[in-house]
Amino acid sequence: MRWIALSITFFFTVLALYGIARPEVLFETMDSSLSPVFVYCAATIRVVYGLTLIGAARTSRFPRALRIIGTFLILAGIIALSMGVSGFRAVFDFVSPDGAEFMRIGSTLTVFFFVFILFALIPRAGGAVSTSESI
Repeated sequence: MRWIALSITFFFTVLALYGIARPEVLFETMDSSLSPVFVYCAATIRVVYGLTLIGAARTSRFPRALRIIGTFLILAGIIALSMGVSGFRAVFDFVSPDGAEFMRIGSTLTVFFFVFILFALIPRAGGAVSTSESI
């Protein structure tokens, strides 16, 4: 489960780095692909990613943090479904005037967030040994 979570996190980190380098392309792609299929895919990806983080939390450096993030991602997927295309369009139109700048700032924050998740997913050196076992 950890390798799946690492792969998804690495993919989203690369996508966010692309958002920093070429925000206008990412912004135009999102604008042109906003449809019910996009909303369902985004919601599904959030739920699946949240479940993989929760599943991988047991062997991670910060299991509680990953469980909380995973839970929020599952809730975000459910909320995305309830928002629908009109809700996504409203948010998109709100940030459209400053599209490229907003995308660059958001992508930068996203990179930091995903780098933390990557760090959290890597197990501690020596494995997850409890203090009672090492005595």
